[in-house]
Amino acid sequence: MRTFKVLGGVGYLLLLVAIALLAFATPGLTAVGPGLLALATAPLTVLGAFGLLVISWLMISIAWILAGREAERGILTATGVLILVVPIITVIAGTFLALGIPQLLTTLLTVRGTPAAIFRILFTQALPYLGLIIVIGILWVITGILHLIALFVAGSEFGTAAFYAAGILLILAFIVQFIPFALPLLAHYVSLISTGLQLLALLSAAVGFFTAKVGVTPEVMMLP
Repeated sequence: MRTFKVLGGVGYLLLLVAIALLAFATPGLTAVGPGLLALATAPLTVLGAFGLLVISWLMISIAWILAGREAERGILTATGVLILVVPIITVIAGTFLALGIPQLLTTLLTVRGTPAAIFRILFTQALPYLGLIIVIGILWVITGILHLIALFVAGSEFGTAAFYAAGILLILAFIVQFIPFALPLLAHYVSLISTGLQLLALLSAAVGFFTAKVGVTPEVMMLP
């Protein structure tokens, strides 16, 4: 079995387990549960899930890079690179923001002058942080879109409908999240449904990697 198939299949299964732990065993960390008690009641579960997230992140990113080389499709390689790099950039940016927030608070408490002058000073100091947050957000959006496209491309390149199913399930999970805006009373159930769809998508992606066909032309593998 090709390396990328094992890495991708196992990586998505580990990610599924990690998200399931955070969503159900430690509900306080997600919209599924009522509070933040999970941090106090299940610290080992949280640490274990975090460890699985890191391992799965590395395995999945490498799997997509290798899949891109196998299929000679740049979009698969780019997806893997972004999955690998964007979280690292996010951690670095988060550290920068965490170090800068105390300075902003100090300025807020000590600055003197007219309201317009105060706003101008605060805005000038906060602008780099706001710009950084926007850039990180854009990077995550691009990564998510590429990941979705990569699933459909992989379905074509490697001849398995499981990749298509994963992409469709992720789209459904995204659409379902907008239901609470129209029906707020269903927010809790929508969160459960969305989480379930995402878990099924991860399972389908794992199956897609495990069952990927190598050495067959995309034309033969295309679904009707």
